[in-house]
Amino acid sequence: MFGAVLAPSLAPAQAYTKPTLYFSVFGGKTTRVFGSEDIRTDYGVGIAWQKPEPHFKWRYGPAQLVWEGYYEHSNGDLGTRGKVTDALGAIWYARFRFPSRSINLFLDVGWGAQLASSESFDLGTRLNSSPMLDFGVSLRQGGHETMLGLRWLHLSNANLNKDNRGQNQVLFYLAFNF
Repeated sequence: MFGAVLAPSLAPAQAYTKPTLYFSVFGGKTTRVFGSEDIRTDYGVGIAWQKPEPHFKWRYGPAQLVWEGYYEHSNGDLGTRGKVTDALGAIWYARFRFPSRSINLFLDVGWGAQLASSESFDLGTRLNSSPMLDFGVSLRQGGHETMLGLRWLHLSNANLNKDNRGQNQVLFYLAFNF
């Protein structure tokens, strides 16, 4: 199955001049950095809409603006609150691309919000902000693109109450356009 995902060639990047929809799957764990204590296993699915954004300039040309909605499921080990949590989230981010003849890299930087089904050991509220950073490789074949990456997602309630250790998730990310 994974071989089929890697089948697209590493062709030079094409112009990203049209809005495009992407479907994604992701999975990973919470890491013990910046105060996180509740190590959770996380996985989910998302759908994103990407469009060219001329106001985002980069050395290789304009970047894209991406809106992503996602569902996430997580299991934790600490405390009695939120051992199993389901969440809906939305993230808005800029996608910068670094094309070359041999490999096409990307970097996403953004911010969003997540609404969880319950509080957890690290998060004292159900509504949390979610700064995000991810990077990876883009594999293209014709009009189809597969993106493989690593995502860091920080969840925090911005000190709205005293329980605000925050969660730092490191997620493997796979997306493809349709």
